[in-house]
Amino acid sequence: MSRITSRHKVLLSCTTMLGVLVLSAFDVLEEPPGAAPVPTSTFVNFESAHVHPLERTPDGSKLLAVNTANNSLEVFTITTEGLLHAASIPVGLDPVTVRARTNNEVWVVNTVSDEISIVDLTLKATVRSLATENEPADVVFAGSPVKAFVSCAERESIQVFDLSNLSASPTEVLLKGEQPRAMAVSPDGSTVYTAFFESGNRTTVLNGSTFIAGGFCSPQGGCTSVANDVMNPAGPYGGAVPVPNAGTGFLPAMNPSNPAMPATHSLVVRKNDAGQWMDDNGGNWTSMVSGSAPGKARISGWDMPDRDVAILNANNLDLSYKSTLGNILMAMSVHPGSGQVYVVGTDATNEVRFEPNLKGRFLRVNVSRFAGAGAPVINDLNTHIDYNTHTSPPADRQRSIGDPRGIAWKADGSKAYITGMGSNNVITIGTNGDRTAPDPIEVGEGPTGIVLDESRSRAYVLNKFDGSISTIDMGTDMEVGRTAFFDPTPEVIRKGRKHLYDTHTGSGHGHISCGSCHVDARWDRLAWDLGNPAGAMDTVNGRVFHPMKGLKTTQFLIDIIGRGNGNLHWRGDRDSFHDFAGAFVDLQGTDAPLDAQGMQEFSDFLAACWYVPNPYRTYRPETTVAASTERMNPNRVRFTGTSFQTIPTAGVRLFVAVNVNCSHCHQTGTGRGHLAGVGSNTSAGIVQMTNNVDMVPDLRSVYRKNGFFLNTMECTSGFGMMSDGV
Repeated sequence: MSRITSRHKVLLSCTTMLGVLVLSAFDVLEEPPGAAPVPTSTFVNFESAHVHPLERTPDGSKLLAVNTANNSLEVFTITTEGLLHAASIPVGLDPVTVRARTNNEVWVVNTVSDEISIVDLTLKATVRSLATENEPADVVFAGSPVKAFVSCAERESIQVFDLSNLSASPTEVLLKGEQPRAMAVSPDGSTVYTAFFESGNRTTVLNGSTFIAGGFCSPQGGCTSVANDVMNPAGPYGGAVPVPNAGTGFLPAMNPSNPAMPATHSLVVRKNDAGQWMDDNGGNWTSMVSGSAPGKARISGWDMPDRDVAILNANNLDLSYKSTLGNILMAMSVHPGSGQVYVVGTDATNEVRFEPNLKGRFLRVNVSRFAGAGAPVINDLNTHIDYNTHTSPPADRQRSIGDPRGIAWKADGSKAYITGMGSNNVITIGTNGDRTAPDPIEVGEGPTGIVLDESRSRAYVLNKFDGSISTIDMGTDMEVGRTAFFDPTPEVIRKGRKHLYDTHTGSGHGHISCGSCHVDARWDRLAWDLGNPAGAMDTVNGRVFHPMKGLKTTQFLIDIIGRGNGNLHWRGDRDSFHDFAGAFVDLQGTDAPLDAQGMQEFSDFLAACWYVPNPYRTYRPETTVAASTERMNPNRVRFTGTSFQTIPTAGVRLFVAVNVNCSHCHQTGTGRGHLAGVGSNTSAGIVQMTNNVDMVPDLRSVYRKNGFFLNTMECTSGFGMMSDGV
């Protein structure tokens, strides 16, 4: 039996109140009888992302839905009248995927408890749990003989289980990419495709900072430094800074009333199809990135393969990759006829500098497709948007799809349905990737998974945020019913979630939201220069901030509220979370800032989100003094580079070392920042930060930043540990 948390223990008794729910056409049940949200004090929300949360048994008789909030699998009998709730079966922690291997055997992937729950539908119980590597995301069945393939997102691998001997240790295929999640199988069952959720978009950082990398010098002496590439005379601008973004000038023009911008000029460059690393002004930095320019930071020949989908031979486990499909790859499906692979997701334009130039248009929602060795084809799913502006008329906003999380093809391959978790709708596309109808299908809140029931001309959509399943008539492509199931999510989370995800109310074109960069309250694994040359100086708590804030990586929003460690943002230029209301207008292009009530709801929601456990840290009481190997799991870290795990005496010992150490600013127990900031303090070996950086960030997410190095060509990310991604 899978492990049950106290949250689940509280909720388990509630599932007995479900009774029988039957939905007839056009009926909408807001809540099952007797069900109600629970208090936040008895609920832990990790904001885990759905991957393949909805499934139909092979005989078409049952619909299966993960209930992530309740740690359960919901089973529905499909009838001519609608969906009949048949069972609520406890599984592991935070189920995100369900796949039916047979009409009776169902595999549920639990991303927090790191296991697969194998469910017997006849017994209505979990009959076996398979331990996996960290953060499993999806499972498919392929090969001859048939095996189970499980993507493990944080571990960055695929585990292969022998179905004839589940007690045997699985084979592990190590991948080179960030967060492998969604999986699909070729029509002949011989190939397994796995999409990298944080695949990158061929952008990386050029160091323009003057600080010492790592933020400290070791007690034994010596510091690690990174060459300033932007100010290198071998660069396209001869080392002159700041680097212009419009010919020899700036767009918008610099405010002449402002003093010179701070001395940090790190820059994003993107690799084009010719293999050149270019900035947004046409400057060619290839010699500084991959060439042999003197004094540059990277080794000669440096490259960053843009691996987006792993292609695994299901029989001999040969591995290859497909590139240049997008940045955040959310869902995937194989065309039943051609075998082409279709991937839905988003692609950011973070190489474009300055907030006014990104306002309302910093991202595209795409479907990418490929077959064999051919070049991928990418379609914008919102071709009605005029990206020369930052806003669209209200009617056009409602046509947009945002945050796509599911895709399913009709059996004849004539049409696919795509869900928009942020836009609360479903669109349809043809084999060419173009939308088949201008207007989307409106469904419930937060649609993720989708399955088709063509024998009944029905499509079913799982609405994650309101705990329901929408039924779509495939003849008219309209929602004809909505079935609710028990969802214990606290009301504070339900109310606040929309402010993170809703693209229609959260952006000028209806296709982006706060969650476009802070994906699932986390990040997009990118860095952005959101300065404004034309902006005015700003004063916060007596400190003056320049509008040219420089390059900054996206931060986690999880547990960012009430941290008690000074102001927010990398620079500390926000006094409170409410001060981000203006970003809805200035960056996302809405007509007005989010009001005070909305910001409070947003804040309360984020305060109720938790970090998942760190896989590299073993549990010990905080009062125990122990060797680093007793507190850390350094052998779990993959890839090469200079970091704690390569230093034999490092780990927690280094973290709490006397004099110069991390714990001066980051709490020893949690990794939270607990000082207002170090500013320009260079005493006690603390080096000067850049550009008014005074917010001490969390270290709790830093293990997720591993993957960017200057001395290897096996990078899986273009951005690293520090505030600007160096």
